[in-house]
Amino acid sequence: LAVVTANETDLNLANNIAQITTGVINFTTATLGNATVHNDGRFTLILTGQPGQVYVIQASTNLTSWIPVSTITASSIGKFQYTDTNAASFGRRFYRAALQSAP
Repeated sequence: LAVVTANETDLNLANNIAQITTGVINFTTATLGNATVHNDGRFTLILTGQPGQVYVIQASTNLTSWIPVSTITASSIGKFQYTDTNAASFGRRFYRAALQSAP
């Protein structure tokens, strides 16, 4: 609800109403889960996010410097599996997902 007032006399009271309908999208927050470490050193995780949206999975060894390791589009059910075949090359590695911004 918005209310506007003025000090001037309103000569046309018929034009004092404006109305708009706004739709709200229930956006799903991206989560990474179901992590699996394989015997050959691969690391697999599942991204769950907004169906059809493009996400960038980023990796870091120090939680300060992040590099993109994959760009994916969540399926119609909002899930995607990512496998890091280089995970064994690092003593530790952290992952995060970010919604890709429009160009």
